[in-house]
Amino acid sequence: MQFTRDYTIKRNGRLSAKSTRSDDCPMDASFVACTSCDFVTNCDGEYKDYERRIQVYSQDGVMMYDEKFF
Repeated sequence: MQFTRDYTIKRNGRLSAKSTRSDDCPMDASFVACTSCDFVTNCDGEYKDYERRIQVYSQDGVMMYDEKFF
């Protein structure tokens, strides 16, 4: 049986120690979403709008991002 563990990303970029478990969702890809704003990446961790491109990735257990302005 597949399940996911949902972690909160802290302000320092690390994942929180506590997680919640979601049972009924197969994991083919992952994405990042912010509930305070309209920021949602695609399955490759990329976000793009008319003025910038953001790539979200994990490096040594820390969530990192690269932001480029057009």
